[in-house]
Amino acid sequence: MVGETRTAAKMKKKIIIDATLRVLRKQGINQCNHRAVAEEAGVPLGSTTYYFKSLDDLLEAAMRSYLYDFKAITESWFSEHAALPPADIVIKFLVATLMDRKLIHHEYEMYAAAISRPALRPLSLSWLLIIEDMMLKYVTGDRLKSKLLSLMIDSLLMRSVLEPDSILFDEVNLVTTIHLLLQE
Repeated sequence: MVGETRTAAKMKKKIIIDATLRVLRKQGINQCNHRAVAEEAGVPLGSTTYYFKSLDDLLEAAMRSYLYDFKAITESWFSEHAALPPADIVIKFLVATLMDRKLIHHEYEMYAAAISRPALRPLSLSWLLIIEDMMLKYVTGDRLKSKLLSLMIDSLLMRSVLEPDSILFDEVNLVTTIHLLLQE
């Protein structure tokens, strides 16, 4: 009986977390609240506040869930492309990521929420470290170079959010920059 109750509670929390992620994708972080999540999840408002006392608790759980999936998907992508030359891996990753500008927008909205929500800062930092770790593991064995590549990618993606209609980079300059960063 107790095991069934715990399982039901875990399932309800997952339903609420998944609904939070859908609200964030559809409406953005400014429209994300317990009421919107309850409506999206099809659960009573009291369920969202029972499992997640504050909005920060709800956002933290959603972000943690998202990062878990993001890390697995990112690791899989890099693993599938590991045979390519290092610079090609970086360029293909950027191109693949930039294909879904709306997703990038919502990711950076969550990422930037840590500015005013200190509880989210460790999660936002871990987001950056996922890319940095992929650069270290699949592109360069050098920690400084992986950090620089990660910062460059982060900057380009943030720029794509701020200037969604612009051409983000001159491909020749990008390729040159990546090759310079990867020089031994």
